[in-house]
Amino acid sequence: MNRLPSSQSRSGAALVVVLAFVALIVSVVVAFLSQSQLQHQVSQSSANDTSAEILARGALNIVVGDVRQEILANSTASTVGQTTLYIPNGAANVVPTLVGSSGGAGVENLLKRSASGLAFYPGGPVRAAAAPSTTTSLNGRSVTRSRWNKPLLLTKANLNSSTDLSPIANFTAPDWILVDRTGRNPTAWSPALVTSKGGGTNALDESVAGSSSSVVGRYAYTVYNEGGLLDANVAGYPSASAPNGTGGIASFKTAESFADLTQIGLTQAQVNALVAWRNAASLNAQGSFPNLSVDTAATGQTNYFTLVSTNTSGFLSPPAATLSPTGSTDRLFVSRQNLIHFLVDGLGQGSSSSSASLQNSLRYLGTSIRAVNSPTWTPSSSRAKVQAGYAGQGLDDLFNPGILATRVTKTFVRDSDGTQAQIGEPLVKYRFPLSRLALFGNNNSAISSTTGDIYKYFGLTRSTAGATWVYNHGNTTKILRLSEVADAGREPDFFELLQAGILLGSLGQTFDNSFNDNINAYDYYVYNQIIQIGANLIDQYDTDSFPTVISLNSQEIYGVESLPYLIGIFNLVHRNNLATAPSFWYQPQIWNPQNTANAPTAGPTQFRYIVRVTSGANIYVSFVVNTTSPTVVWTTPSTSLSTADGVYFSSSASNSNFKLPVLLTQPTGGTAAGNNLVGDTPGNLGVWIGQCPDTNAADTYQQAVDKISASRVAHSLQYQNGTSWITYDQIKNIYGNLGHYCYDKYFNSDPAPHGYFNIRSDPRSDRFGALGSINNADPSGIPWVTPRPTASLNALYSHSGTKIPAPAGWTYGGPQPLTPATFYPGSLADNVTGSYTRYTDPDGVLRPGIGGYADGTLADGGYPMANDNANILHSRPVVLNRPFRSVADMGYASRGAPWKNIDFFHSTSADAALLDLFTVRPSPPVPIEAGRLDPNTRQIPVLQALLNGAIKEEAATPSTSLGTADAQAIAAKLVALSSITPLANPSELVTRWASGISYTTATDGIIKARRETAVRALADVANTRTWNLLIDLVAQTGRYPATAGNLNQFLVEGERRYWLHLSIDRYTGKIISQNIELVHE
Repeated sequence: MNRLPSSQSRSGAALVVVLAFVALIVSVVVAFLSQSQLQHQVSQSSANDTSAEILARGALNIVVGDVRQEILANSTASTVGQTTLYIPNGAANVVPTLVGSSGGAGVENLLKRSASGLAFYPGGPVRAAAAPSTTTSLNGRSVTRSRWNKPLLLTKANLNSSTDLSPIANFTAPDWILVDRTGRNPTAWSPALVTSKGGGTNALDESVAGSSSSVVGRYAYTVYNEGGLLDANVAGYPSASAPNGTGGIASFKTAESFADLTQIGLTQAQVNALVAWRNAASLNAQGSFPNLSVDTAATGQTNYFTLVSTNTSGFLSPPAATLSPTGSTDRLFVSRQNLIHFLVDGLGQGSSSSSASLQNSLRYLGTSIRAVNSPTWTPSSSRAKVQAGYAGQGLDDLFNPGILATRVTKTFVRDSDGTQAQIGEPLVKYRFPLSRLALFGNNNSAISSTTGDIYKYFGLTRSTAGATWVYNHGNTTKILRLSEVADAGREPDFFELLQAGILLGSLGQTFDNSFNDNINAYDYYVYNQIIQIGANLIDQYDTDSFPTVISLNSQEIYGVESLPYLIGIFNLVHRNNLATAPSFWYQPQIWNPQNTANAPTAGPTQFRYIVRVTSGANIYVSFVVNTTSPTVVWTTPSTSLSTADGVYFSSSASNSNFKLPVLLTQPTGGTAAGNNLVGDTPGNLGVWIGQCPDTNAADTYQQAVDKISASRVAHSLQYQNGTSWITYDQIKNIYGNLGHYCYDKYFNSDPAPHGYFNIRSDPRSDRFGALGSINNADPSGIPWVTPRPTASLNALYSHSGTKIPAPAGWTYGGPQPLTPATFYPGSLADNVTGSYTRYTDPDGVLRPGIGGYADGTLADGGYPMANDNANILHSRPVVLNRPFRSVADMGYASRGAPWKNIDFFHSTSADAALLDLFTVRPSPPVPIEAGRLDPNTRQIPVLQALLNGAIKEEAATPSTSLGTADAQAIAAKLVALSSITPLANPSELVTRWASGISYTTATDGIIKARRETAVRALADVANTRTWNLLIDLVAQTGRYPATAGNLNQFLVEGERRYWLHLSIDRYTGKIISQNIELVHE
């Protein structure tokens, strides 16, 4: 075999090596070039991401700026010191303007979208171009309708699908807002928008600087009213707390925590799991996810209520910071994506139908909802004001200023939170926590000095338990107005806020300003009525039955508890067969007209009725002497009534034996025990006044015109407290007891006792005094045991037997011969147009009593009068004997006028502002709270969740709750109302909404406590001050290549999507919370 030369062999081997080396070099070069290109792409992508990030955040700032500009543009600015407030120009400006949304038919949550030709607010800039975000870009990018519903705040077109999120056809997708190099927003196509000389769609096409009008990005957005949703970090309760037809803790609706989430589509098992996950440590959750649960026993119900009612963080942080025995902690949903994942992928796992249902429920739930805990109430400038002839004329705006208008005038340290009040900021920084009423504890034992909390928050002092409280918070004769409080350099107290919130024109009405100086001096004094209302609120809140007694300007004012009260005095003339002359007696008539929701923990059981004379007071007894002319002679004044001259009786702590009016009888009269002073036949007890001379002697002019005249005589009820007797009820003034024949025959034989009554309209109130009957009456008969309108003896308003015109503001008359002078005290229970007897307040407004919606029937008719029908108890005033669970529980308290309570049920209410000035949240107050709801929400199911199961009548056995049908109808009524004209303040739940509510059960709309059910359910969660918005924004960077010929031919290079949860104070324009989510798609 021939072989190649060795040199050639070596050369071939070298060639192979060289070729291999060349291949290696080429591979390295190719790899290098590939890596360089990849790095360039990565770098370009990173640059695009950064650009998109910058654009998205800048766009969010623009949208937030537009929100603030909308506030400024629709407000009247007021600056004091360093604080500027923006007061809405009208009701429509209280909420954001709808832009590109109907606000209904599946887009209830949608407030705004970027829309071509539409400004963010009227008069604002128009930014969006006619470039729909759903149109595909040059490189195939778009934001589909399904993508726009990723937050699940729009109604899905297919409610049964868990994969198709496409919203209903009523939703129009946003349009793009273009951004050029200078930040301007072109809205029409122009070649000047082009930013590339290349004609391709590759992102690496060579770019040139272009002109300043070249577009570098675009963004689109939707804005939702997250404030109109339930806060998923607060709402919902475990099944143990659920109303079950007999009440239940959740029926008190103390907070959003007692919203019924089954009304928005969750099952109770899912609600239990949500609450157990959220409050795992606090409630010691059991089981494993998603099958979590909490204690279903009564203790579980109590634990959850305690958890809610004692929350001191405003629900902004988890209640428990410690681990549960199982190692769990309390949690919050930190983002909307977190909530969606929990519900859809967690509770809905393994079931497409369950997932679809939970997706639907997410339209009603939010995660980042905040509210400024400050009132904003301002009285209407068109309200009726105090009329001429009343002491308060011209003072309305001083007594009832706009809460935000009263500013700090000197710096001071606030007692509420320890911060320093700055000049110019609102004097009233927080709502007043009604939980401070707990400071009084047992009213019989609490004391306070001028350095104590009771003095700081209430202006009251006393050094001895059981003594009278003295009100003196800067003035011994009055309650300071808010402007005077500001000058004093402190926060307003409880009574000062009551005075600021209750319309002056509704206070201080009198019955007689002509003939009885004593009653006029007491009734017209506005401060007395405010103190009376405050004392009544204290006694509703505390758990005992010892009435609160407060002295202002040396005048004692008594709080109302569930106790026996004086409904009237029977003025008796009688001579038995042993006496030679008739005697005169005062016999008390006792009645407790109230129903008790909870048995008192303590209270008085020993009582007495006494008659006392005051300075300048006299009691006279008249008779006709035996002369040739009919001269009436009066006996010597009786001014020496002693403490022994009284009627003593006892009662159980529940006072259940005075549910009907009674006259006390000898010796015990069943449960009442009298100790002295028997008024003879028929054995009734009373106080002996005097005796006439023997009238047996014949005389031509002999007439029995015996009568009693009293001037400044006080009829009082007292209870025994240890060795002391404490006055808690007093009739200070008697009307119509001059010129009345008590008996029209000679006393030559043993006649039956006769006399006349002096009757109050309402035993809880001494306002208007006690009116005298015009006819003789049988003392064994008990008036007031019939429903209105005949629930009274005929009473003649007269002076010395002469009929006189009705006082200012009063109308009375009826189908009687004495018309128009016949007075029907029972008619004051309704006090409406058509009532036989009625009166307007000093501002000329006719405001109804607690029977204002009564239908005139006997059973459950809304009238509080006594009746043998046991059902009438439902219509009576209620004493709670427990802490308030709703700020609207204040409506149970007497208003210091006959048959009037604090009014949260009628459009003419003068008390509605109290819903904004007070709160049941714990003390000390926090500046920002979660779990508040915009009552202007368009979502009926959200309101329905709060209303469903709300307690209607706590004092009933069993208690009853609002049903689903009523809850839905009432919610729909509010949505219909607020969609036309938004509610500007929680007070408008009363003045604009409550009167129009109707109920399936007629008595629910008639009886005051039941009619206020809906207001109690919403009052504590209503937030009209803070806007809570969710801004869903998609930003894309890129350019229009040279080949682009319209607005839709955009080349997308980068994209970012954010959900911004924005909470902004409508009245200051300040952002109080921002929570931004990077949306992962």
